[in-house]
Amino acid sequence: MMDKDIMVRAIPSAPDRNRAAFDHALQTLIAKAQGEGRSFLAYLLVMALMHLREENEGRLGEPH
Repeated sequence: MMDKDIMVRAIPSAPDRNRAAFDHALQTLIAKAQGEGRSFLAYLLVMALMHLREENEGRLGEPH
């Protein structure tokens, strides 16, 4: 099986309330990963959370 054989259905853009739920879900997953000693997974989730928050603030694309 190749990557191009895998289909993923995209969910339409969600309103802001779903972004808050996604933020909360990421925080929950980060805490769970840290609790299980999965530091690299927790790190990746933190990066995703930071990206989401930057996107919500309209700062995405600015140099760091």
